[in-house]
Amino acid sequence: MYLVSNTVRAVPGRLAEAFSVIESLYETMKPQPGFGSARLLHSLAEPDLYSISLRWESRAASETWRTSEEREAQVRDNPLEGLTVPVAPPRAAEVVGSVGEDEWLTPGGFFIVVWDIDQGAEAARAFVNSRMQLFNLLKEHDENYLGGVIYRSMGDPRMMIVAHGLADAEEGLGLRNSDPIPGVAEIRAANPPGNFSSTGRPVIINRWEVAMRVTP
Repeated sequence: MYLVSNTVRAVPGRLAEAFSVIESLYETMKPQPGFGSARLLHSLAEPDLYSISLRWESRAASETWRTSEEREAQVRDNPLEGLTVPVAPPRAAEVVGSVGEDEWLTPGGFFIVVWDIDQGAEAARAFVNSRMQLFNLLKEHDENYLGGVIYRSMGDPRMMIVAHGLADAEEGLGLRNSDPIPGVAEIRAANPPGNFSSTGRPVIINRWEVAMRVTP
């Protein structure tokens, strides 16, 4: 799977209009070949921050849509300019690992952790393997946990985005609760953050609720 995301801030007083435009965009994408899903995510930490998130079966499918007449007409007739302000250029990423993919269309929110994996290819493989182990433990022991996906940025391969799918974004991850999940401490001890990243900690941590969802 291939992900394209665009983080924006809503212009005060124009949120309803922005939602209408984004919904129209998503509905136009829905019948396109290779379309996986689309979500509008709302940050729980910053009320005016949103992420326009698109999943495609492949990069080729995404590019076909990006250069299509349908998209050109949609952007021309329903511009987001003046309704939202881009926070950063659009980002693309590919899936390098996942657990619970069958339930991935249903989450009510996400816990996103972004890492700069700058200690080489072997460290990147170990990072992915350790996150997959954690995904499986969380899915087994945390009723709020639906599945996890690891994305690798296409613009900077060192950047890994770990997305935890949650039934309830407000409830958060079981890892953050007082009762420990069996096996997690051992995985963390065997895979300290310094093995993967020179900073020894994530670059970004944020929780998002799903404000809009469109599936094929």
